[in-house]
Amino acid sequence: MSLRACVALAVAWLALPGLPALAEGTQTGVIVGRVSDEDGNGLQQVEVTLAGTRGERVAWSDVDGRFRFPALSVGLYAVSARLLGLAASEAGIAVNIDNTTEVELILAESSAPVVASQGWIQVIAAASILDPFDSRVRAGLRSDFLAELPIQRFYQSVALALPGVSGGEDGNPNVAGALRGNNVFLIDGVDTTDGTTGLFGLNLSFEAIEAVDVTTAARSGEYTLSSGAVINVVTRSGGEDYRGTLRWLATNPGWNSDYDYSEGVAGHLAVQQATANAGSSRIDPRVAVTLGGPLVVEKLWFFGVYEDGERSLLQPTIEGSAFDEAAQLESATVKLTAQPTAALSLVVQSNTDEARFNTFSPFDRGPGENRASRTTPRPLRDQFVNRLPGEIFAVENRLQQGDFSKLQGTWTAGQNLAFDLTLARQERELSRDGARSRGLAGDAPHLAIFAAPGDDGDPVGEIQNLIVFNGVTDRGAERRPRKQGTFGVTGYFRGGAGEHEVRAGIDYRRTQSRRALTFPGVGGADAATGRPVAGQLFLDLDLRPECLEMGQCAPFDPDSGLFQPFLRFNFWQRPARETTLDTSAVYLRDTILWDRWSLSGGVRLERQIGEDDSGRTLVDDTVLAPNLALSYDPFGDGVVLLSASVSRTHEPIQHQYLDSFARQEIFSGYTEYSWAGIAGFDCSGQDPSDFNSVCWIATDVVAP
Repeated sequence: MSLRACVALAVAWLALPGLPALAEGTQTGVIVGRVSDEDGNGLQQVEVTLAGTRGERVAWSDVDGRFRFPALSVGLYAVSARLLGLAASEAGIAVNIDNTTEVELILAESSAPVVASQGWIQVIAAASILDPFDSRVRAGLRSDFLAELPIQRFYQSVALALPGVSGGEDGNPNVAGALRGNNVFLIDGVDTTDGTTGLFGLNLSFEAIEAVDVTTAARSGEYTLSSGAVINVVTRSGGEDYRGTLRWLATNPGWNSDYDYSEGVAGHLAVQQATANAGSSRIDPRVAVTLGGPLVVEKLWFFGVYEDGERSLLQPTIEGSAFDEAAQLESATVKLTAQPTAALSLVVQSNTDEARFNTFSPFDRGPGENRASRTTPRPLRDQFVNRLPGEIFAVENRLQQGDFSKLQGTWTAGQNLAFDLTLARQERELSRDGARSRGLAGDAPHLAIFAAPGDDGDPVGEIQNLIVFNGVTDRGAERRPRKQGTFGVTGYFRGGAGEHEVRAGIDYRRTQSRRALTFPGVGGADAATGRPVAGQLFLDLDLRPECLEMGQCAPFDPDSGLFQPFLRFNFWQRPARETTLDTSAVYLRDTILWDRWSLSGGVRLERQIGEDDSGRTLVDDTVLAPNLALSYDPFGDGVVLLSASVSRTHEPIQHQYLDSFARQEIFSGYTEYSWAGIAGFDCSGQDPSDFNSVCWIATDVVAP
């Protein structure tokens, strides 16, 4: 492998992964129903009243006895009916996210005594279990049910209980064969997926959740083109009663089972960890406070939640030492809901969160790893090394923080038409830095190269391993602001032999990714160019015969920080780079319900235009994505649905690809130095940490 190939491989290995998908989600539900007599005949002009936590709405049954209440917020409702001045009883009906609930109201004479000029009507209400208008593979869970599940207290954990979902303990599951970065995370109708990684981008208090809806397959046309799951969360709103909670949770790492490491390899690490974590005083607390209620009776309500949680967990490293994988998570949500009229609902909402934690930077280890610890009799080998964190000096401090605010309005124009508008703004920032430094080169990363002789006798003929030692590969901050607006129209009508539910809308957003990163290491001025140096990257090579033969030597000494120099790259200070992505989409879907059959078809037309900070167009992509689904209710009771669907999906071009273009210059501004000792010079008395040594020879300057 040539020197240039080694450098290219090193740079590719150090490149950071990138971005997510986009989506728009409906946060309301629908109640549809029919009023009939005992013989099944529809009753016309029956007054049907819907009562919830925020006032009442009234509808009148049509010639077939049908009625509808669109654009309802998630919650429990009571339905009552009136006919000819006679009062009817009530029935509680649940409304879920983006779901249609069917109710059958049967008016029958009861045996109750008759009062003068007044009779009695008994209302028998039965709600459907499954939504006949919905062909998606999905599950919707409310907060009262979630509280009883043995899952971690994160909204992403709901997806882990569904079929076709694997992994995801960190909140980013693999769904139906898609990558963990192909999911979409919606909070109250706003896409909060991280714009660069494709992972979840918002930490939300579990106490703020009203309901979670997870779609794993056959999503409809208004959703994004992503091939993974759509995780849709609705937060709580205040009601007419003042309610609050104070919850204090505590865990102790000692209550968990110890890690089971193989004896003779790393069994002592588990003992060390168990001893450190099992103390009775090792309590990790989590506190959550909620409060909600009316500000103006039947007009304006508020809800707020604050949560603060801490975790301290000592983890072993392959060196035999322990590090504190500490984490602190704070989040707060404030939500105002207004109902100026029965048909108009307004929501103003703000969320903020902050997470601090320690982690290891990703790096590779192979058979050439020098040793696990001073007490381990032999090096860790093969795949086992991937199960333990690496060197203590590769620990990285991370801070993730951001805010999310929105203004949302929903207006119903009678029973058959509803409009919704959402304007949202988000700001995410991630900063990271090395937690420790060691050795003569500070905390600069080292790519340790183990070599074997080539066929032509070249002592640096074949590369055996590339292993990163001593620290993180970059430090700095990333900002990811986003602005978005969506407008949707939903209409209902009867045409032909069936009932139609038509949804159309537009979706626009602008997302940015701004990165200001540097290589860690010793700063100063570059001798060859005079430019300010942000940090270094070292390539180490051990040319001793025993190392060339088997590749078992470690060029980097973990005790002293000494290394066998090969190449040094002085990276100059790099400007922050920024990419912008504008996404515009229109979508249309029509769901037709007749008898026991449901046919849903839709299409989404989406265009993405991406630019870097110099104005270059990096992406100009247009995608047309149709979908079709057919469902059948074999028993006619809404309990079992058989469905089949086909669709064309296309993963959008995301910032990860845009950034790869915009970040080309980041790796281009450096000076390459070679340690003269490998060319036969006598540098045995020279100190490689002295960057002014005559043994460091500039061999190449790569201009930005």
